[in-house]
Formats: sequence, C-alpha cells, structure tokens
Amino acid sequence: MRRQSVHCGVRPACRPILFLALASTLTVIPALALCGCLADDPKPPVIQVPAGNNPFAPVSLRVHPLTHVQLEGDAKPSIICHVEVRDAWGDSAKCLGTLSIRLFGPPAAAAAAGSAEGAATAGDREINRWDVNLNDLETNAAMFDPATRTYRIQLIGGPVWLAGFAPRPAEGTPAPKVSRAILQATLSWGPDQAMSDDLVLSR
Repeated sequence: MRRQSVHCGVRPACRPILFLALASTLTVIPALALCGCLADDPKPPVIQVPAGNNPFAPVSLRVHPLTHVQLEGDAKPSIICHVEVRDAWGDSAKCLGTLSIRLFGPPAAAAAAGSAEGAATAGDREINRWDVNLNDLETNAAMFDPATRTYRIQLIGGPVWLAGFAPRPAEGTPAPKVSRAILQATLSWGPDQAMSDDLVLSR
C-alpha cells in the first residue's frame, strides 16, 4: 500500500481566516491608542485677552537678563538695557507708550553721583533716569532688536562707579564701593495704565 505523507500545520483553506483576524486586531490597536492619546491631552489654556481693540496689547514687561554694563572707548560705562514686552499669549511684542528707566542705588552711591537728597536719606535712591518715547514710530523701530525680540536701549551718562559692574573692567579701574544697584523699567501708555519690572545689577 502506498503511504501518503501528512503535512502538519495550517491548512490552506484556513489561512484567509487567520489573515483577516490578524488584520482586524492590528486595526483595533492603533484606534485604541489614538483614543487614549486624545483622552489624555490637556485642555488648552484659557487666554485672558485685554480689553480694547488690540487683542495683542502688552500685558507684561520685564528687564531682560541680557541687560549689562559695558565700557565705551573712553572707558566710561554705559548700560545696555534690554526690555521685553509680552502679549496675552506670552509672545514677544511691540508696544506704544513712554518707557522710563531708573537707576537706583544706596545712599553712598547716590552721594557719589552728586545726589544730595540720596545722601541724606536711608534706602535706595534714584540716581539716574532715562525716558524713551515709544509713541514715536521711528524711535520705536530703531530701539527694537529683532534678534532678541526686545527693546535694546543704550543708557549713557550714568555714574562712574558703574564701570565696576562691567564683565571685564578696564585695567586699573578701582573696585567700586557700590556692590549692587537696581535698574527699573516702567512702561506707561495712559491714565493709570503702567507696567514695571526691576533687575538687580551686582558684581
């Protein structure tokens, strides 16, 4: 009698059924994963848009950490002040208004700068003030630095002891008696409408 060999495994007739079952399973898994991702996504933040005709009006201001003291060619110090304004979405923005920048220091610093009022009063006193009219569009555009998205303003005429705050003081520059000062920026654009921020300068 002739023997017939028996082939073990899945019969050809069953292969389409298994293929369809596997394909259905692979389709269900991504769908479930997608549903899980959608369910876990956080809700978008609620944006508090300022009242008025401009939804991108500034809502915050800060004196940017890029602010620093540098020495000019005559070894006199100047402050390179970077002021950043942001809208309700947290994006850097431009603005209109008057930007006032004040330099404060302890009484000894005020006295060295020639402020008799500061010499007689305890606490930090105003030493210098600079005002920038950002309502002037040419001034506004000239002051805005596209690379840093900040208003970059060079403040000259400050006290001599600011030279000690420069990253690399000129050789022979005496150590300043003032170890800290405060730079304050205030943006005002209407009655009772203003924002302000401080940055501590230290050596």
